[in-house]
Amino acid sequence: MIHEHVLVRLLHYANSHPPMIGRREFYALKYRLLKRYATQDWYDMQHIVRECYGWNFLGCDKDKTCKCRGTGIYIEKWIPLRRYEWKGFRFHIPESPLLRRPDSWSREIIEGLVKHANYGKASGEALLWILLICGEFRLFARQMKSTCWCGWTWLPLVNLQKLTFWARCMFERRTCYCGKRFTAWGSGWCVCRKCRGARVENPPF
Repeated sequence: MIHEHVLVRLLHYANSHPPMIGRREFYALKYRLLKRYATQDWYDMQHIVRECYGWNFLGCDKDKTCKCRGTGIYIEKWIPLRRYEWKGFRFHIPESPLLRRPDSWSREIIEGLVKHANYGKASGEALLWILLICGEFRLFARQMKSTCWCGWTWLPLVNLQKLTFWARCMFERRTCYCGKRFTAWGSGWCVCRKCRGARVENPPF
């Protein structure tokens, strides 16, 4: 089925660089697609270790009074990953983390984060298309207005996203602390012109 082949490739590209805004909703969509189309193929195990930086974040002296109890490890967890196979692509869905390695686990362990290929702006284009195809219009609108990629490209939705983000920054109406509504015109100001002038005339120091 052509539709399924398109979906799996779009998901593969989008999953390599998941969005910062709406990440939870994207992973929920990923799970729905995998549950419907993919085949679960056992489990993988991910091992995450966060080193301790000490009480002042300047370095751990491995003292027993430190929050790592002298081990140098702030937190260590083992995350079971449900592995899915879909049209030759492999995906993972994490489950609740464990605080110790399961005694019965004898297979290979993924150390650190799962590594993905870097597709650059193509992953952003794939994300927008898969949101449109799957009917996630609210999340699509959030992505279009809240972020953009640097530079122009041959990818149509990424270019449209850049224009939409620029237009929102230019014409967005904000509310000053005095209650007045004003247009920022892309300046980044959070106060109106009148209050800015008052602050210049009467500096707070």
